[in-house]
Parts: sequence; structure tokens; C-alpha cells
Amino acid sequence: DVCSSDLALLLLVPGLGWNCFSDWLDISGSGPRHVAQFGYDVRMVPVDGLSSSANNARMISEFVAALPEADADRPIILAGYSKGAPDIMEAVVSYPELADRVVAVVSIAGAVHGSPLADDADQAQANMLTIVPGSKCEEEDGDNDAVNSLKPAVRDKWLAENTLPAHIRYYS
Repeated sequence: DVCSSDLALLLLVPGLGWNCFSDWLDISGSGPRHVAQFGYDVRMVPVDGLSSSANNARMISEFVAALPEADADRPIILAGYSKGAPDIMEAVVSYPELADRVVAVVSIAGAVHGSPLADDADQAQANMLTIVPGSKCEEEDGDNDAVNSLKPAVRDKWLAENTLPAHIRYYS
């Protein structure tokens, strides 16, 4: 058995709407235990599924800053699903203290260049997730700009204006 303090931290950043419907899916099962066999301690980063990448970047940075002292020297891998990928990218650019702790970023079906679906959508449509029975999100929780953050023109402009930290390894 591997001691959890010897494992790298794999922090998962979910996509649009995750906190709205996360209770509908059970991610606590065998996935994290399976991945731990390969040297990773998997944790979910709580972000606002209806907020912008900039807002969620702040939340990622705050989550990492609040990790227990026992985790201070552990390497961090950030894995982003869908919108979680651009949220992570903004986090490592905007928060150098976070970037210093990150050794790798993994995009899982990441919306790195946005999504063409966002061009034909608006935030009001995403906010409909708040009225689905059992939803755990509220429009008032964040900045309500998730859909705009996913527009290809917004993502491409951000990519053109920002340089990702060179010491981090990036995977897709």
C-alpha cells in the first residue's frame, strides 16, 4: 500500500454546470482508488459551474492555497474537463504562486479554443440548470459568465494575449 502523502495530487476541475448536477453522479467509487495505484491522490476542485474562467481561476488558486500543510511539498497536476481546461489555463497564468506548485496540466476533452456551441447560446440557457429538480447551483453564486468564457473568439483572444508558464507540462 502507498501512503497518500507520497502520492502526487491530481486536482480535477470540472466543466460548465458541474456543481449544479454533481450529486446526480457518483465519482467517489473506484476511479480515485484505481488512479491511486499509479501514484495519484485525486481530489475535486469546487468551482462555480456558471461562472467565467477568470472567476474559476481564482477559485482554483484559493483551493490550492488552502490545502493542508501536509500537502505543501506535493507535486500538483491539474486536470480539467471541458471548460475546466481554460479555467486552469487562466489560473496558472493569473496566479504565479499557484503555477509554481503545478507540474502538469491535463486537458480532458478541454475547451481550450472554446466551443462553437457557445456562439449560439447565452448565459440564460446555462442558468436553466438552476431550476432543474435537485440542482445545487444558484445564479447568484458567481459572475454568471460561463458561456461567454467558452466563445471561441474569447478563448482565442485570451490565448493570443497570454503565455502559459513554460515549466508546466501540458497534455491533452
